[in-house]
Amino acid sequence: MGGQGRPRRSRPIRGAGGASSTSAELSPRVGTYSASVTEPQLHKVRKIALALPEVNERFSHGATCFFVRDKWALCYFHDNHRGDGRVSLWCPAPPGVGEDLAGAEPARFFQPPTSASGTFSNWIGVFLDTTGDNKVDWDEIAAIVADAYRCVAPTALVAALQGRAGKSAAANNARRGERRD
Repeated sequence: MGGQGRPRRSRPIRGAGGASSTSAELSPRVGTYSASVTEPQLHKVRKIALALPEVNERFSHGATCFFVRDKWALCYFHDNHRGDGRVSLWCPAPPGVGEDLAGAEPARFFQPPTSASGTFSNWIGVFLDTTGDNKVDWDEIAAIVADAYRCVAPTALVAALQGRAGKSAAANNARRGERRD
């Protein structure tokens, strides 16, 4: 009886030129979708996440979510989660990392609320609407998403990711005329 159950709801397909869905198409729990504010951040997160092996995107639990092999949650993009008025990204992290970063830099990081089943207990939240000294560092966001990928992806995909990173570094060194012995 595998494969039966509730059909999955997919995020509405993006049209030509990047046109996205309207608030009427989103879950009522999301509230008003402030596309003009969040679209640039979502576009950057999408570019980072979808560059990883076998990552896909769909709408899940009232948020845009990225999954590895449509199975393991890689990250959630939240716009005004439960009325908090913030734009944020939630990612799995090694134990203790979320707590350490949230304690060290609360203007940039937080610990997402843990569900009754323990989901999000080892996750990190990153605010994507910060400015000034706390302006979003997109290279750091890419590193956080890559670390999250290493936490949830199957071993073979993590090895593929590390192989790609190694080839990239070697190619960069070759372009600069450097040799690794």
